[in-house]
Amino acid sequence: MKYSNKFSVLAISLAAIAVSSCGKDSVESASQPTAAPVVEESSMARNAPDAGSIERVAVKATGQGPTVQVAVDQAIRLAYEQVNGKAFEAATVSVDAGFKGQFGDSSIEASSSAYADVIVTQTQGAVSDFRLLSQSESDGVVSVQIEASVEQFVKPESAGQLRVAFAPLRTDRSSFSVGGKSVSSADIAQQVTDTLSQAVLKSRRATVLDREFDADLQRELGRIDASNWQNSDRLRLGQQLAADFLVVGRLDRFDYTKHTRKLRSSDREIVSYSGGASLLVRVINVATGQVQISETFNVELPETKPTSLGQSINVDKIVTDLVAGISAPASRQVTLSLFPITIVDVDGEDVVLSQGGDLVEEGQLYEVVLRGKEIKDPQTGGVIGRIEKPCCTILVTTVTPEMSYGIVTDSRIPDVGAAFSPGALELRGKVAQAPQPVAAQAVASAPAKPVQQSAPRPSPQPEEVEEDSDW
Repeated sequence: MKYSNKFSVLAISLAAIAVSSCGKDSVESASQPTAAPVVEESSMARNAPDAGSIERVAVKATGQGPTVQVAVDQAIRLAYEQVNGKAFEAATVSVDAGFKGQFGDSSIEASSSAYADVIVTQTQGAVSDFRLLSQSESDGVVSVQIEASVEQFVKPESAGQLRVAFAPLRTDRSSFSVGGKSVSSADIAQQVTDTLSQAVLKSRRATVLDREFDADLQRELGRIDASNWQNSDRLRLGQQLAADFLVVGRLDRFDYTKHTRKLRSSDREIVSYSGGASLLVRVINVATGQVQISETFNVELPETKPTSLGQSINVDKIVTDLVAGISAPASRQVTLSLFPITIVDVDGEDVVLSQGGDLVEEGQLYEVVLRGKEIKDPQTGGVIGRIEKPCCTILVTTVTPEMSYGIVTDSRIPDVGAAFSPGALELRGKVAQAPQPVAAQAVASAPAKPVQQSAPRPSPQPEEVEEDSDW
């Protein structure tokens, strides 16, 4: 009885202390100002490059076999194929049909959690959360239905874009003559191919597939195929993309030739240089073999003035000028043929263009057309284009790698914004005369300031041109 009373007193004391502390905390918390809720600021950091990811997908499948284990094995394989579109590979993951429901020295029921653990182990994690939903047998054939969580490789978002590959340019010569020197045709072809592929890649409208370093890619995939890699990495095997379009070409001409001729009255020689390049480019639909685009691009460099005094030629600069002369228009034509530049947003007189980079020029005027209904060829029934009518001209004010900004300077329709719809307003060629920049107009309109007179400068004298009556 004494102990009972002591425990009662102790309990009452503890309760009083608890109540006292609780009241104290309540008073203190009431006296403290309420903290403002913390609002997390949205991050402006750029996302990491999307290389694809691994996700788990819940799937049901039915399998059959002479035993429960064989039926389960088939169901698991079907579930995996249903998610990933390919079967288990013997060298990677497999469920052994000869497992016989044994784990060590113990027999395991197919519906037990221990059997599910074995499935996860045998598939190296490709299949998890395994459950046997139903089981039946008829005429010696066992049928089972399972539900499992299967790993799946999710391709990056860019994999859904149009896919373009570039084949090495062809040429029937091993070298070209530039300024009297021999230049490797393979090196020139590689420079042109790189320029074309970089232009399409910069447009950010297509996925460019590598073909130059394909052997290196295969070696890396071979490492993933080794047995000591995780199954999530093995899911990357077989995920390479096929090209929708293949860009091919032929370099028919690339030269800057030295011309010499002896004077009749002396042993001196008159020397001059001239040359250019010619490139044929085709874009082929890989699935059908149809030629989508076929065009030849030519460039001629200015001929040097004939002279007998001797002159040096900068071969590297000539090569660079020739490569740029054929690559720039070719890459522009290929990119714009696949992805025409359109107005994607209109706000009053301000517009946003779908592309930027090297495809448009800041401070340049461009013509815009309004596309209408489709026109079909009555003989073939195929669509040959759409009706187009002039819309307006725009002045490009800002160019970024992904898009461009501009303003409407001359509209031939009442309301450009009302005519806007995705793909309806499309850019065409440059307008010959660009307006004077605003800053320049301000300078021109400002009152003239007195200019301090200085001594007149002598007029430049024309260069002396060597002449020879025998030339």
